[in-house]
Amino acid sequence: MTRLFVEKNRRAWNLAVEASRYAVLHHKYEALTFGGNKILPLIFEKGDSRLLFPFIIEDLYSFKQATVPVYDYASVLPNGPEAIALIPEAIDHVIYFLKDVGVDLLTIGVPFFLPEAYVRLLSKVLQKENASKQEIFVHAISTQERPFEEIWMNEFSKHARNRARKAEKEGVSVREIEAFENWISDMHLCNMSSFYRQKRYPRYPHSEKDAFLG
Repeated sequence: MTRLFVEKNRRAWNLAVEASRYAVLHHKYEALTFGGNKILPLIFEKGDSRLLFPFIIEDLYSFKQATVPVYDYASVLPNGPEAIALIPEAIDHVIYFLKDVGVDLLTIGVPFFLPEAYVRLLSKVLQKENASKQEIFVHAISTQERPFEEIWMNEFSKHARNRARKAEKEGVSVREIEAFENWISDMHLCNMSSFYRQKRYPRYPHSEKDAFLG
């Protein structure tokens, strides 16, 4: 039996989240509704396999967008490896459902720490739907209280600075993110938690931090 439904019960949603070894804190009901967000917690179910869609609904006048709460890690949530294979079918059902409820734009992130099959299938679906793509790269550097300009001139080669300027001219945003230590720490801990729940190891076993911040 296949079905797609909205899980309005907080406890039932959280139990479904906790049943997945791929889950992180940001999938929880409390995280989704933090700040008074309007949410649409969808569940696609086929047999024993489930895919959770933790959507937040954003309205701008007559325009409505469904998006995941944090692009880095709280995307579509499978309850196990078997559910990953259902991503294409589930996305089709979700798209039709969202159109029926008046959603104009669907935004889904492809987290980098989930299994290769997950990333490959979700990316393939988005490509099939001719979805626009935005790639975000983060490079964290210990500033040691030094100003950004000093780091830019001394820690980056002239070639790298020229490449960055060329990228900016071609529409790539290259910028400093101020005061993001807490965000980095949260992302690191969240990703580590997901790896451990999946019983997988970081890409660089000798340095856990490098696996996420390099």
